Amino acid sequence: ESNKILIQLKEWKLVVENQKRLIALTYESEEKHKESKELARYVYEAILLQWSRDEMNDLEHLIKEGISYDETFMPLHLILGEYYERNGKGKKALKVWWRAYVESAQVIFLKKMEEIHRSTNDTEKVYALYYDALGYADKNPIIYLIAGKVVMELGKQGLAVRTIEKTKRHFHGTKAYNLALFETYRNSGKIAEAEEISLNAAKEAWNNIPKYRCTACSATYDEWQVRCTSCNSLDTLRFSTSLLSESSPESLPQATLSGEVI
Repeated sequence: ESNKILIQLKEWKLVVENQKRLIALTYESEEKHKESKELARYVYEAILLQWSRDEMNDLEHLIKEGISYDETFMPLHLILGEYYERNGKGKKALKVWWRAYVESAQVIFLKKMEEIHRSTNDTEKVYALYYDALGYADKNPIIYLIAGKVVMELGKQGLAVRTIEKTKRHFHGTKAYNLALFETYRNSGKIAEAEEISLNAAKEAWNNIPKYRCTACSATYDEWQVRCTSCNSLDTLRFSTSLLSESSPESLPQATLSGEVI
């Protein structure tokens, strides 16, 4: 009960100490494990508060202590790498973030590592990072899309196409997939394939344009229906040329060709 009050007051150091005492008095293993995971989150809050005050003394020890309570709580791994990076220990940060990525397949760790490599203009290490990252991408298929876009920007067009095509069963038909695949086809010289994606995307966009407006409440619909589900009026949907002009249909295929989201 005292912890609830301390949490409201954001007295995180006291919360942490109370939680430690609670765990010491807990004998059932499952309950102890649950309370330890909670403790890791309290430690994280204490770290954030200390960081905001620029109090760096013993911060590394505190972060590692938090990780020892729950190694699966990834924000602690993230902030440990940030602590190392802030103190000029980029290699240590990279090691921490890579281990965390392997365990979690979370994109944030890739992005943090990419930032370090790009800060030194080391594009080969950026390429190597994402190439290695693909070995764990099945845990999080969005990584295929991200890696494909990055290696495409680095001029590895063949690998980019193969990488993005691997996401078909996960993202086929989505805007992100269509756009990423369109860009890789276009940049690798597969013009016919790029044009097919552009045409399909334009058709899909056209089908999703509202074409009917309710005369009673102005709700819009893609297809005509008997009843307006917004105001419950019957036979009030009318074809609207103004909706089509607002949607700028001539821009639909060009939106893909310019590399913007449809």
